[in-house]
Amino acid sequence: MIQANVLAPLTLLSMNTYHGGDWQLACCITCFFMVVIPVLSAQPMLWVARAFLLSTSVHLAIILFNFLS
Repeated sequence: MIQANVLAPLTLLSMNTYHGGDWQLACCITCFFMVVIPVLSAQPMLWVARAFLLSTSVHLAIILFNFLS
């Protein structure tokens, strides 16, 4: 829920506002599906939590990169 309702729109908004590149969009989509696929395939919660933490850190890094550049 945090991923889809908070991080993804903020990342896309920062990419739109500060003219993010295609690599940022590809990275965000990959990280988003890295979280969705284990959830839908009923993987253990440890896998989902690790994927979510990695995805969150990538999204926040891209947002910071856009704001600081």
